[in-house]
Amino acid sequence: MNPPTIPSPSIRVALLSRGSGFVSEIFNAARRVFLEEANCKLAHFHLHRDWEDCLNWSPDALLVHVNHARYLEPLQQTALPLVNTSAVLQQMPFSTVTVNNLEVGALAARHLLDLGYRRFAFVGSLDLSYVALRLQGFLTELGLEEIPLYGDTRPAFFRMEREEADPHQEQYMNWIRSLPEGSGILVMDDYVGQGLIGSVQACGLRPGIDLGVVSGHHLNQPSQPRITGIPFSTEQWGAEAARKLLALLREQVGAEQDLLIPPLAVEVGGSTVTVGARDQRLHKALLFIQEHSDRDLSVQDVADATAVPRRTLERLFQQQRGHTVLVEVQLAHLQRARRLLLDAQLPLEQVSRLAGLSDVPRLKRLFEKYEQLSPLEYRNRHR
Repeated sequence: MNPPTIPSPSIRVALLSRGSGFVSEIFNAARRVFLEEANCKLAHFHLHRDWEDCLNWSPDALLVHVNHARYLEPLQQTALPLVNTSAVLQQMPFSTVTVNNLEVGALAARHLLDLGYRRFAFVGSLDLSYVALRLQGFLTELGLEEIPLYGDTRPAFFRMEREEADPHQEQYMNWIRSLPEGSGILVMDDYVGQGLIGSVQACGLRPGIDLGVVSGHHLNQPSQPRITGIPFSTEQWGAEAARKLLALLREQVGAEQDLLIPPLAVEVGGSTVTVGARDQRLHKALLFIQEHSDRDLSVQDVADATAVPRRTLERLFQQQRGHTVLVEVQLAHLQRARRLLLDAQLPLEQVSRLAGLSDVPRLKRLFEKYEQLSPLEYRNRHR
């Protein structure tokens, strides 16, 4: 008679954070992996308030969003396997899974360059590691050593109606007024971007026309115009963090190495697409083209959407853009395809479809015309 099987005890994983919003999304994705792939026992604790409760629960491992240096020492003292999901601190003694913030900055720069921006600025708190990395990636891709920078984010949450003058806000608005017309500004996240758009409007300027704004962390915060931003897959972020922690528990080779999650393609809003387009008809046409570049567009589609006669529209584009409406449509498809090709997992058939092109041969013709490269050559060169 065989002896009874003794079930192995479940791994106890404590999830510690102080945040909500996207951090909760990361941890929810991690929870699914812990439960489905390892049947772990889980408990969620507030990193600041519940530290003693966490220790009393006797976890086997920790998944932590470390956003302040004061937590480093107590976390190290546990000597438990630990994975961090934050990039706030520059020096991190734990294995970390976070976003590739250098690529966030580079992606923002390529987007602005593609749209014709030639002057640039940055808003963000450089004492945060991920913000400094976004600026570094931005500058490197632009080939610049420095640009106008505003590092005080206190006036970021600008309110159009305020009871008394705010000196920080006045200083911020003076900085905005000092920027060259047509500057493209990368901001650290949607919250700062939302405030910047309000401040730009309070200066009597038009976001997307006089100044462009790109958010380095797209959270779908409401703004008018809708902010252009760079989103992340919190599902991938959390899942990879959970798998790395499980690998640490299994003592797999290389499990302690950091892992960077690539940002997703730029989500284009009205805050960048119409630099210099002072004619409202042209402004409307450019916005329509950018927001619908994921579908097969004709010149007549653009004319119909803007209620502008086709011949008038062609003349406007020739005079103010230096090329035809068709070329503008092709460039919008090309810009979307470039971003999609950065995802090495997407087959060319899917890239073609998501970029508003009917098939792969059309995608290839577009790249041969404007890049003198095939789509795969472009992907390999920019990986």
